[in-house]
Order: sequence, then structure tokens, then C-alpha cells
Amino acid sequence: MVEKLIALQQRPLEAKVSDRELEVEKLDLLKELRGLLNTFKSTVRLMNVRDRLVSIDGTFIADTTGGENARVGVTTTLNSPIGNYSIDVNQLAQKGIVQSDDRFSSASDIYSPGFFGAGTLEITVAGIQTDISITNTDTVQQVVDKINASAADVTAKVVDDGSGATPISIVIEGNKTGSSQTVSAFFDGPFGFGDKFFTSIQSSQDALFDFEGVSYARSTNIVSDVLTGTTLSLEALGPGTIQITQDTEAIRGKVDDFVEQYNAIRAFVNDNAQFDPDTLEAGPLFGNVSVRSLEQSLARLVSSEVQGLSTSFSFLSQVGIKTGDDGLLELDEAKLSSALASDPTGVVNLFINSGSASNPNVTFGSAATTTEEGTFELQVTGGVPELRKVGESTFVPAVAGPGDTFIGAAGTTAEGLVFSITAAELASDGNKGTIEVSLGVAEKLNRLVTFNTDTTLDSPLQGDINTTTGTIEDLNETILKLDDRLALFEENITKEFIRLEQLLGELDSQRRAVESSLANLPSLLSK
Repeated sequence: MVEKLIALQQRPLEAKVSDRELEVEKLDLLKELRGLLNTFKSTVRLMNVRDRLVSIDGTFIADTTGGENARVGVTTTLNSPIGNYSIDVNQLAQKGIVQSDDRFSSASDIYSPGFFGAGTLEITVAGIQTDISITNTDTVQQVVDKINASAADVTAKVVDDGSGATPISIVIEGNKTGSSQTVSAFFDGPFGFGDKFFTSIQSSQDALFDFEGVSYARSTNIVSDVLTGTTLSLEALGPGTIQITQDTEAIRGKVDDFVEQYNAIRAFVNDNAQFDPDTLEAGPLFGNVSVRSLEQSLARLVSSEVQGLSTSFSFLSQVGIKTGDDGLLELDEAKLSSALASDPTGVVNLFINSGSASNPNVTFGSAATTTEEGTFELQVTGGVPELRKVGESTFVPAVAGPGDTFIGAAGTTAEGLVFSITAAELASDGNKGTIEVSLGVAEKLNRLVTFNTDTTLDSPLQGDINTTTGTIEDLNETILKLDDRLALFEENITKEFIRLEQLLGELDSQRRAVESSLANLPSLLSK
């Protein structure tokens, strides 16, 4: 009986424990979804900005005839133009080098001994003479040290060529290459006595090369002004071809990761937030508003047109990425390969935030996560550029940024929009055209998942996590109270039953005593 009464009192507690289990399962699933979004965020952040999605490679291929030994190093940037470019290196830039005519047995020998040993070492580089005082007690090494400590743009060293009894000489090398960087040295002894001479062992000269049929002369072998955004390192003579290519395999790999991680999110939602009409079973997150809203937003962003693009593609489906009936993305590898081959920039622009200016004297720089998509009108007033989005009524001054850049003001639709404008355009007030800002799929998804994963922001998902956490805490308190109440009930009911059993025992004893007395009554009456 006691057990049944206790079991009856346990029902509210068991119901609350069951409710808590459901809420804990829901919370775990919501956090798991947030974890999937965080993983996806890492991927889209490798794709929403051009310099993270795109890799430009540069290689030099020597001609098979006449250029077998040619070598040119190629360092690219995102501004390097895709294509093949011919180059023929005819001469490398080099430094001027002179060597002392005097020879010595060791570096500790006196450079210019004797009464007439003191004098002036005159070093001339690119027409600029530096005078260095030398005493008649200075060793060869001390002379070298004085040269290196002087203002002369050279480096001196002691050279041991291993020849005969006097293998030591002083070699002075200019620090810069180029035909203008001539080097000469002369030791001027007193009154014309003890003069010492240096002989040129390498003349300074320019690099000479032909690039795309045009002849160039440069003072160094590092050339960065003949091919936009590209630095060439001339290393050996001969003809060849510079190839600038976009690493489409790297893009393909990131697209694969994008599809895989997007599908992981959609599959999770399908498994946990859908109703199965065949089994009539609903997932633990079925009917959850935040999950449903997130699902719809994801689906909309991967299927919508990317606005403001002037390239070949404006939908992911045009490059082989489409949504299947189950909401998962399907990747057509052949179609993606074809798109990357025909218009790699067009594929890239589908994902990144990008922009363009109608005025050739205005250059789009970048857009921040706070910058809205659309067309912004640009005007200059009093030398200050001002922006407003098409449809707005008021121009707002931009803020000066690094160099010649300006940034859209905080709190406006142009917030974080970076652009540059020439001094000539700033010098005259008036309309300066428009700046078009396009937000690619990866950039829009980055904004969506960032909003839903930042625990400091009041996103529907975070709100759900907070609410569920609060519900679990409330249930824990309720369960503790019910558990305490049940324990007290069990204690009290047990005591009551013990007292009842004691009372029944006493009554039974009294009954037996009465029965015994009644049984003895006839014998007592017969006496």
C-alpha cells in the first residue's frame, strides 16, 4: 500500500524529469547545430573575400632552344594579370667591385707602414666620394673595419685567395647594382708618396631584358614595374615565358568543402526538425521557429541571384551548384570545371563581396560586413567625398582612411565601404558617378552564420538556446522541490503506517485478551 501511494506521488516528478530530458535533448541539438554553423563559418570566411579564395600562381618556363639556362623568379599578387608573357634576359644587373693592388701575408699586416704611411683612402660610389683617414699603424683588417664604418655605400672584406706568400687583399663591393653605381678606390699618401691603387674586377651594370618585345633597362634584377602586381627576379640569361594562372584547383577544393558543410547542416535539420508522414513521427526540433527560419534563410541564399555582377554568372546553379529535392546541394563537377575554365573571375564573384566604380578615377576597395549591397551615389563637396545609397535622400561624408582611401561612415548603409578617389576628382565638387557593391553567396552566408553563432548577439537560435537553458534550470529547481516533497511524503506516510501497524497490533492484543476473558467466563460463573 505504501509503495502504491509513493508511486502515485512520483508521477508529477517523473513527468518533470521526462520534460527535462526532452529539453536537454533539444539543447544538445541546438548546440550541435551551432557547432555545425561555426564549422561552416570557417569555410565561408575562406571564400567571401577575394584574397582568401583566389590564389594567383606565376611560373617561368625557359625556351627549349637558347633558353635552357634561363631563370626568372616570379612573385604574384591578386592584381597579377592572367596570361602568358615573353621575356628575354640579355644582361643581369651587377655591383661594382674593386680589389687592392697591394697584397699581404695576413690581415694583421700594416696596410701602409713607414714615415709616409699615413694618408687618405678615397672611395667613390656613384660619383660621391668618401674620405677615410688611415694611419701608418692600421692593419689590413683595421682598414677594412674603417671602410665598413664609414658613410661610403660599400662593403669591404679581407680576401684570402690562397696564392703564394701574399694571398691577402682588400676587396670593396658596392652595395647597389646598376650602371650608375660605379665604384673606385685610391689611397692618397702624403706628398704623393705611398699611393696605393685598386683595380676594378667587376663593373657595375644595369639589367637588360626584353619583355613582350619591348626593351628595358633596370638598375636591379628585381623588377616590379613591367607587369602589374608582379615582381620578377632576373637570375640567369636567356629567353622564356612567364605564365600567370589562377589556381582553379584551390577554388574547386573550397567549393567542395562549402557543399559538404552546407549539406551537413541541411542533413542535420532534415533528421531533427522534420515530420515523417510515413511513420507519423516528428523530430525533436520539429516546429522550432529559429531552426525553421535558419533553414529557409540558408535555402534562399544559395538559390538567389547575386546582384550587381557584370560577369558571366549570377546564380550558383550556373556553375554546377544546385539544390536537390531534399534541400541538399548537388555539385556538377564537370559544369564547375567548365565554368572555372571559361570565366574563373565570374565563379569567384559569385562567392565574394566585390564592387566596381563607374568613374575611372574612383576605385572600389572592399566592403565590410556592415556594408549593404546595392548602388551608392558618390559626390564631392568641399573636397570631401559623400555617399548615399540609391533611394536615400541624404549624402553622408565619408571618413578619411589610410593613404588616398575613404571609408563609408558608421551607422549608414555604406558603413565600411572602402574606396579611393584621385586628387583631381577631389579638387572639383559635383557628381562622381556610382559605386556598385555586390555581396556574393559566401559573404551573405558569413553574415547569416555569424549572427547565429555569436553568443553575444540576440539571434533566434541563441534566444532558443538561452530559453531552453532557462527552462532546464527551472525544471531542475522544480524536480529538486518535488523530490524533497516526495521524500518528506515517503517519510511521513511510512511513519503513519508504522503507527497504524502498532495500533493494530495493540488492538489485536486487546482482542485476544477479551476473547480469553470471555472464554473463561463460564467457568467463573459455575463456581
